[in-house]
Amino acid sequence: MDERKYRVAVVGGPGTWGRHYLGTFAQLPRCHVVPLVDRARDGRQDLADRFQVPAVFDEAGELLARQVPDIVSVILPVAYSAGVVLQSAEAGVQVVSFEKPIAARLSHTDALIGPLPGHHPGLRHRPRAPISPHRLGSGPAISAP
Repeated sequence: MDERKYRVAVVGGPGTWGRHYLGTFAQLPRCHVVPLVDRARDGRQDLADRFQVPAVFDEAGELLARQVPDIVSVILPVAYSAGVVLQSAEAGVQVVSFEKPIAARLSHTDALIGPLPGHHPGLRHRPRAPISPHRLGSGPAISAP
């Protein structure tokens, strides 16, 4: 059985979601957060100390120039996510996760995703399963097209 410990970088941390992600990774025995990347130095350092993160960086590019983690978790506003996702894939990061849309416009997403499979053969699009018809409170029934 593979007991490998995955090196995780969290990009964008001092907010509520950053605390949530860092707390979750801290509870996973096979994950170790190696750097926290955020420009908010005070909040970033407080979180790094709280979750025993050994390194902090201002920018994802600075991190990726020094080390390539196994996983990058991007917790940034939409306007900044795409750049970090592309930088991470080009650097050879195996898994890039983000909980927001990758870009504000579909055309920007297409422009970003188009070149990625050549850089990152593991990139796959997983369409969501259809929503089962159901009722929300007393409102009308909804279903996926």
